Amino acid sequence: MEYFKDIKHDIDSCMDVWEGLYKKIYPQFFDTYFDFSIIKDVETNSKCKRWYIKLRRDIDISNKFPKFKMAGDCIFNFNDKKVERFNKWINKSVKGKILLKKCAEKHHSFENFAFMPITGGMNNQKGRQAFDRPDIHIFELKKFFNSEENIILSSARNNKEALEWYLSIFEKNIYKYCSWIYLIENRNFIDKEFLPFANKKIENEDSAIQYMNLAIKFWNLRKNSIDNYLKSN
Repeated sequence: MEYFKDIKHDIDSCMDVWEGLYKKIYPQFFDTYFDFSIIKDVETNSKCKRWYIKLRRDIDISNKFPKFKMAGDCIFNFNDKKVERFNKWINKSVKGKILLKKCAEKHHSFENFAFMPITGGMNNQKGRQAFDRPDIHIFELKKFFNSEENIILSSARNNKEALEWYLSIFEKNIYKYCSWIYLIENRNFIDKEFLPFANKKIENEDSAIQYMNLAIKFWNLRKNSIDNYLKSN
C-alpha cells in the first residue's frame, strides 16, 4: 500500500497521486486537451478537497466549457464499508479472506486510481451503483457509445453537453477508453471477463470471490502498463 503525504485531499486526487501517476502517464493521451501544468483545488467542496486540472486555454472548446475539470477516481471500491459487506459473505472462507485483504490493501493504490472528470458527475453515477462497480460503469459506457439506452449522463445535470464533448474524445470506442483511462489494452480480458461480469450480481460467497479475482487480475494488468509507461518516461 502506498504512503500518501497529502491527507487534506481526497486520496484519488491528492498531490501524491498527481505527481506520481497522473502527470507522468496521462499527458501522452490528454495534453492536447488539458493543461497539466496548472493544478488547483479551489473549486471543489471543502469537505472533499480535490486537485484538478482544466482545459487548455489555447483550444476553442475551453471557451465553451471553462469550468470543465479532470481529477481522479478509485476504480474498484474496497473501502471499509464495502469490506464489511464482503466479510459477511466470505466469513467462513479462508480463500475469501485472503482475497479481501488484498483488495482492501489495493483500494488506495496507483493501480486503483484513474483519470475521471469531475464535471458531468460520471463519478457520482458510478458511485450510486451497487458496490461502485467499474465493470457496470464500462458496460453502461459501451451502451452510450453504441447509442443504446444507458445511465452515463444520469448525474450530469447542466453539464450533459460538456460530458458528451469529453466522451467524444474516445470516438465511441470502448477499447480506446479502457486503454487511455485504465491503461488496459487486453481486449480479450475486456470482452471475455470484465464486461460480461457486469451482468452478475454480487450476492454470495461465490460471486464475491469471482469479483475480487476480477479486480486482482485488472490490477495486475494495469500495474504492468503503469510500470512500462513509467519506464518509458
